Amino acid sequence: MVTAVNALKESIEEKKFVNDEDEESVQEWSSGIEEIVNQADECMRELTSQIEQIDRNLKHASALHEHKREIELEREKLRQKQEAVERALAEEDVKKIHEFYEKLLFNVESLQTLQSINKLDAAVRFTFDKLDVIKNEVAMIDENWSEWTFVQFLEALEKWTINNPVQGVESSKTKAVATPHKFESY
Repeated sequence: MVTAVNALKESIEEKKFVNDEDEESVQEWSSGIEEIVNQADECMRELTSQIEQIDRNLKHASALHEHKREIELEREKLRQKQEAVERALAEEDVKKIHEFYEKLLFNVESLQTLQSINKLDAAVRFTFDKLDVIKNEVAMIDENWSEWTFVQFLEALEKWTINNPVQGVESSKTKAVATPHKFESY
């Protein structure tokens, strides 16, 4: 652009000399044009600098947006992994509770056969405390849970295991639903 302006300026200067203008007025006119061209050059440099700054800001904003998007994706992956781990742990807890119930069922039935179950009713509370993971759920079955006998405790635990089956496993409890049995105190 400056080259075109300089060529045009020189062309006008020649015409001024051809029209018999004195050198001083042509020089004065030429200096004014050069000053305007210098101002235009400075404006162009400023515009170029501002455009470059805008480009840098856009690149930074784009990189920041991409980084935030990547962080959100990572958070989502971590959340999904955490949920999977929690589900696995919950399933493992359910499995352990079922195993505990099966063992307790065998022991209570054995003690009933020996007519010794009533002697251990005071230990229900200690056994109940072992169910830390599901303690509140089991206690909600009966508001008098603190007075349960072993038989009542076992019945409540049976209800919980029926409502919370181990995935992919059919246990004797599930079969027992079809032919329910009640525990009898001797």
